[in-house]
Amino acid sequence: MSYQLPIENLLEIVRRTHGNDITLQSYEVAPLEGGYVASSVMKIDLHLTDSPIQTLSFVQKHTTAAEVRTMKRLAEDIDLVEIPASVDWHVDTHAAEQNGANWFFIPFYEGSLLDFDDDLPHAVIRALARVHAYYANRWREFDWLPHVDTEFITGLLQYALSSLHENTARLPHTLFTEVAEILQNTMDSPVLGQVYERLPKTLTHGDVHAGNVFRLDDDNHILFDWGNARIASAMLDLANMVEMGSEAWNTYCTAWEAASGETLDPESAQLGYDWATALVNIQYLPFAITHLDPESVQHMAGKIQKSLTILQHRL
Repeated sequence: MSYQLPIENLLEIVRRTHGNDITLQSYEVAPLEGGYVASSVMKIDLHLTDSPIQTLSFVQKHTTAAEVRTMKRLAEDIDLVEIPASVDWHVDTHAAEQNGANWFFIPFYEGSLLDFDDDLPHAVIRALARVHAYYANRWREFDWLPHVDTEFITGLLQYALSSLHENTARLPHTLFTEVAEILQNTMDSPVLGQVYERLPKTLTHGDVHAGNVFRLDDDNHILFDWGNARIASAMLDLANMVEMGSEAWNTYCTAWEAASGETLDPESAQLGYDWATALVNIQYLPFAITHLDPESVQHMAGKIQKSLTILQHRL
């Protein structure tokens, strides 16, 4: 696929920031190295003359129009160092789902990705609370994002079942039967869709885990990859990484109250957390089925079943 590479756009942005006399000597383009490598993510190095900085580097991600629009809104609405700073973007309304047609630029950040077993940094937790609070009454403006409603949940469950059937050789027969039954029972139950309709909604990142967090230094982190952004309970961004009642949970509650001016309703938060626990395990179960050990698959499926049972008793 041929990707757009508007170097002149970047050069004009650099000139506005560092001086109109800057000229471009040369540039280099290469796939981004690191844990978030993809053929659609490129690092661009601009080698400059008449500039106090000899080289400036950016990252261009070719993605769906939905992610580009979401990044644009975040850049325009909220000033958070924990969210990548979009400096330029393009949306092709006639090719909204084609990665080559839609893109955004962010600065290239020096640092490293967290390990998957690392805790979620408190700075990122506070940033999520601010995002959730800000869009709690504005989520309807994101008409390009999916809602985690019955139709969406059914799609996740169907994908998990498909992954299960494609990987029968990796799992003991008894575990295969157990997981298939849990997924089918969850699909047959209306509970997750019903709870979604009752929950307060906001913009969520939708894929919060340590592998999407970039460490600049001990005190500064960035939450990348908003390609799974969706409208859901704020708890969708917490249930995978933050335990209720923990220090991290208290950090979130304090940040939420500071940003919204309201106390986080404990009953609604508990309902959303139980719902989100089921959702994040449904979402990540296909990966576990394909790549992880049977014990991890069983553990995740058990969390789905337990959350579903809790929710059924609460309705």
